[in-house]
Amino acid sequence: MKSNKLRKIINAVAIFLIVYQFVSWFAMGIVFKEGEEHPMSNIKDFIVDDNGNVIISEGFYSVIQVFDKNGKFITSWYPNSRNYNLSLGEKDVIIIDKDVSDRRYFELNGSEIKNKQFSVSPNNVKNEKDYRLTGGIFFPKIIKLVEGKEIVIVKQSFFLNITKAPFPFFGLGFLLLFIYGFREIIKKIRE
Repeated sequence: MKSNKLRKIINAVAIFLIVYQFVSWFAMGIVFKEGEEHPMSNIKDFIVDDNGNVIISEGFYSVIQVFDKNGKFITSWYPNSRNYNLSLGEKDVIIIDKDVSDRRYFELNGSEIKNKQFSVSPNNVKNEKDYRLTGGIFFPKIIKLVEGKEIVIVKQSFFLNITKAPFPFFGLGFLLLFIYGFREIIKKIRE
């Protein structure tokens, strides 16, 4: 009797997690608009400009997000491109390119700069010695190393962490169903 009740509870929780993640994934285009903070699901690259602003290229949602030197969200915008490199140009121009022949230039607010070319800045700070991406895929954050100490610069809220791809709850729901289902199969084999 207890086993049947437990099975129903686990199934209900697993299905809720799967449905929740599925709905939140499809709602991304409705919930998160350009200019608003998006979940950091698949960080492809990030750069830091001369003012300490952190510019992040997020791969799954294909959005550029900008945070100030204290980690406060400034803006986000869609570069209408996928699989690109992010670089910092002279005068803090953001350079997005697939290769040298396909290079586009943007201001910090996402306005594209046309009919002008910029070279990559010699001060181009990537995730090298002073800044690092940590926290893995589920809880990513950008840290800065200052005198041997790690200072968190960009870290997202719990809400943004649970609404992102790659489906942490989706996977957890299937895992619960798989584990419980696997136990039930073994139990029936033994009977």
